[in-house]
Amino acid sequence: MDEVVHRKDGESFQALGKGLASLADSIADENLSSTDSTLVIAALKDKVRQLEERMQDRFDEIVALTKIIREQEREISAEMERTDQMCAIAGILTRGWSRRVMSWIAGLTPAVFIRSRQIAEIKKAGLFDADAYLRIYPDVRRSKYTPLRHYLMHGFREQRTLKKEGR
Repeated sequence: MDEVVHRKDGESFQALGKGLASLADSIADENLSSTDSTLVIAALKDKVRQLEERMQDRFDEIVALTKIIREQEREISAEMERTDQMCAIAGILTRGWSRRVMSWIAGLTPAVFIRSRQIAEIKKAGLFDADAYLRIYPDVRRSKYTPLRHYLMHGFREQRTLKKEGR
């Protein structure tokens, strides 16, 4: 459809150019009376106005589409950043020794120590700050989950931010 509109606009401009050339030739040949030339000039001016309006409409459409594209690019960028953060957190949570060694250690070490080491490593890497998350989202205190678990189970889906305040 747009191609047809552009083609029609191009053809209209070509027709306008031919009309102007014809008018100039006719005036030069003095074949047109002043009334006829005035009517032709008025018709051509009207055609120019119509074409300029159509061109302005196309420019407005381009501006609107550009704004939509930029907004979508920002949203995609934010989602990519959130996905990268989740991958980094998952990497820290799953990093370590083999399953056999981990289960042997897990049998000897209380889970709270293993989890607290992982949470400290995530915070040190700047991926998640439980204190900042609680400041930003005080409703998390009322949940039965730790801030990190809440984010992993609910906050990510709710598009809650991991960034510290002021960053």
